Amino acid sequence: MTPEELTRYIRKKLKKGYPAGELENQLLEKGYAKEAIDEAMNNPQHQWDVSSTRTNMIAVNSACIVFVAVAGIVSGMNLYVTGVVGFIAACVMYLIMFRQKTKRKNN
Repeated sequence: MTPEELTRYIRKKLKKGYPAGELENQLLEKGYAKEAIDEAMNNPQHQWDVSSTRTNMIAVNSACIVFVAVAGIVSGMNLYVTGVVGFIAACVMYLIMFRQKTKRKNN
């Protein structure tokens, strides 16, 4: 794939919501150089992907907060149940954030 084709391919996958970290790992497994992948991913034409990832994380965080609030209400504000549910929600948020790999553009 030419650099332009690689950039288009990455842009298409990211636009469909494919995690950047997984995409990078797959391309590395296929034999693409890390520098070529980084250059294609940091292409200014798709810098919106970082904000898209932030939007996704805000949605996940909000869903987890609602989940904990509902658990608290349903359990009659039982601190043990609410604490366990909060811990599970925090673990889910951590795992999702750990899997998301975004890079900041150095300006």
